[in-house]
Amino acid sequence: MVSGASMLAAGEPTTDRVFQDYAPEYLEIRAVSVQTAADTGWFNNGKSRVKIQAEVTQVYRSASGLRTGQKIQIDFDRKNSTGFGDTQPTVPAEGAVTTAFLRKAGAIYLPAARQYTFAPLSQQQLNQLNPRRNPATSATTSAPTPPADTDLQPHSEDGEALPSR
Repeated sequence: MVSGASMLAAGEPTTDRVFQDYAPEYLEIRAVSVQTAADTGWFNNGKSRVKIQAEVTQVYRSASGLRTGQKIQIDFDRKNSTGFGDTQPTVPAEGAVTTAFLRKAGAIYLPAARQYTFAPLSQQQLNQLNPRRNPATSATTSAPTPPADTDLQPHSEDGEALPSR
């Protein structure tokens, strides 16, 4: 059995990245306004409410029909204290341009990929989207083309051309 710590140390992809693949909204946004407020209620102690006003700068996938230039509201609650194995979404800085994996809930959007909600795709995911970008797999996806001046006639082990049949 492989522990989570050894997977992270080895650079293995975690299954949480799958949430990015299935998020209904895959966007690039600019965080216009970011507000965090501590929720001090009895049952909510240790949480913050995050409200982000964002402008969509690029649409990669949108189930709700978002377009570049639209303004959206992203709301979510987040624990104030986190530790190893934290699955809380990060909070982008005001003015930051970042990817966003979201889902629509009424008039607002919610995180759809846990801690990877505002993280770019992994190299493995990018390679799956475009295998030609991956030099390790590009040789197996298409046969190499020999140079035009290559002699394709069969040769013996000595290097001499064999007679054609």
